[in-house]
Amino acid sequence: MAKRMGSRFRGRTGLRPLLLRIHGWLGISVGILLAVMGVTGATMAFQDEIEAALVGHVAPARGQTALAPDILIARALQQRAGAIARLEVERDVTIPARLSYAGKGDDTRQILLVDRTSGRLLGPVPGGAFFETVERVHRWMALPGNGLGIGRQVTGIAVLMLIYLALSGLYLRWPHRPWRWRSWLLLDIGKRRMGLYHELHRVIGGWLLVFYLMSGLTGLWWAFDWYRAGLQAMLGGDRVEHVKARGTISFERAWSGFYVATGGTPYAKVTMIAPRNGTAVQFRALPDGARHNRADDLVTIDGSTGKTMSIDRYATRRFGPALLAAMFEIHRGAFFGLPGRIVMMTTSLTLPLFAVTGALIYFGRRRRRHPTGSRAKRSEVTAAD
Repeated sequence: MAKRMGSRFRGRTGLRPLLLRIHGWLGISVGILLAVMGVTGATMAFQDEIEAALVGHVAPARGQTALAPDILIARALQQRAGAIARLEVERDVTIPARLSYAGKGDDTRQILLVDRTSGRLLGPVPGGAFFETVERVHRWMALPGNGLGIGRQVTGIAVLMLIYLALSGLYLRWPHRPWRWRSWLLLDIGKRRMGLYHELHRVIGGWLLVFYLMSGLTGLWWAFDWYRAGLQAMLGGDRVEHVKARGTISFERAWSGFYVATGGTPYAKVTMIAPRNGTAVQFRALPDGARHNRADDLVTIDGSTGKTMSIDRYATRRFGPALLAAMFEIHRGAFFGLPGRIVMMTTSLTLPLFAVTGALIYFGRRRRRHPTGSRAKRSEVTAAD
């Protein structure tokens, strides 16, 4: 009797009930937010392939060849003035280049397609406005200021809560016999109502726990500067020192410097990134057969002189910096190839399931603890009888 009373006391006042209350309250408060982030993240899982199919190819006229990248920029600026943020060109000249104009005061930018042989602006990327909106919701809940506003902190806190929900959920569902694989993997869909909600919530959560943690721990990279700085210090990430601008960036000199630094190596895709301040122009050059989009060579050129500032080749990159450079690809699963992307997309799509089943479990538990209305009256009549 004393043993049974002691176990009941520990069950009501120990760590588990406290974690369960916090788990339920956080799930109710941020569940919808995480569900929105999950659906939008899954929507962007195959954005590159969808946009490539919509853009298609532009066959060059007979006798025409691809223009040099700096000439593309010059001709584009003749048609539309503005600050250039980046230019992306692929080896296949039938694929239009992507030219980004810098936004004003935030992280937004307009992306336009450019004909590789004539330099003619072809308009925005088909579907680009849709994916841009989805990305703004996913990263900042579309709040004012984008990455420079409060939305960054809102989604960052939500990701922290996701990590807590995953770890506390593991503790709360820890079986009495953890060495039995059935208790971890077997999903009993024969239960009804609350039993089924519990089953879906805890078992599927156990299946996807590792992927939620991977998504959350990488997602914090864009949310908090202190987190990014800590990972860089821990994994040995190098920061590029920017040269202060005393003149203007010459895209012709920058591209010439890139070709000299790489020895004319043919790359599958090259992306030039112009700085907001300084003259350090970065080039991300993706070799043929790269496993993911961030398995690229990073070349930094002084855009005012064309001199090479640094060359960071992926083939010789240390593990820590390589991991930091691939943070985005790990976040979306592309680091592990096509299967990884499919798994991460599926994982993201299950977040609404946890929001719904968690809410049903939370309010069902509250109804059992605090019966109201006719249920309470029936309980009183039954007790009186």
